[in-house]
Amino acid sequence: MTKPDLFSYLDYRKYLRDVHDALKAKDRKHSFRSFAKEAGYTSPNFLQLVIGGTRNLSPANLPGTIRALGLNKQESEFFANMVAFEQAEGFEEKNFHYQRMLRSRRFTEARPIEKGQFEYLDQWYHPAVREMLVHREFTGDPAWIADRIRPRVTQPQVEKSIQLLKRLGLVKIDEASGKWIQTEIQISTPPEIASLAVANYHRAVLKLAAESIDGFPSEARDLRSVTLGIPQSRYAEVKRKMEEMWREILALSEAGGPVEEVYQINMQAFPLTRGKDGKDA
Repeated sequence: MTKPDLFSYLDYRKYLRDVHDALKAKDRKHSFRSFAKEAGYTSPNFLQLVIGGTRNLSPANLPGTIRALGLNKQESEFFANMVAFEQAEGFEEKNFHYQRMLRSRRFTEARPIEKGQFEYLDQWYHPAVREMLVHREFTGDPAWIADRIRPRVTQPQVEKSIQLLKRLGLVKIDEASGKWIQTEIQISTPPEIASLAVANYHRAVLKLAAESIDGFPSEARDLRSVTLGIPQSRYAEVKRKMEEMWREILALSEAGGPVEEVYQINMQAFPLTRGKDGKDA
């Protein structure tokens, strides 16, 4: 059994588990105890606890773990970021370490589609470019799209966005008409990356919503907000109503007709108070 490729992993616990299995298959004398001794752990079953998720790798025991794994400098840096990514408590910290992981060519080669999917949601203008590609007046010049998107984006950004959309299969050239068309391919990422990318996307579009107050006249935008006091049992009904409205809005877009304008439509509902038990809802 060969040693697992570190750069094909996103979960360091799975990597440690697979390395342990590989070492044990190669050498029957290998055990959690022998690994702990080599890594300098005080507890002989510490690796087992880490793999099981009941303990974390701390900065103090990270160097010993790297030494026991036999990682080189590039692998050590990647492993350290993978550990920090998994154990990060907030989205900003997770995002920081995932971006550092993406710097590794071997990681992006091992997970190219995942990298592209993260990039798609990481920048708010990629979905806008996708819509503008099928605009009735688009003739193929990226500068035309860059000039019409607000806030302004550059032509190189649009060109890179088109290449990303094409690489992910979200758009393609129609052989009959020679024009861009959208495909039905869905963006799909591992849960831990999906939640990170979606969080980045929502932060960006909410910022756009705030900027639209000064950036567009009132007749060009529609911003609504209400603070409701309701029984907790009714919140599920509120969410159902929002989902019904969302499906109706999407149906209007899917009903056909040429793209003439691109709008950003957001819907949010979040608690402003704590629950009866003192915890966030």
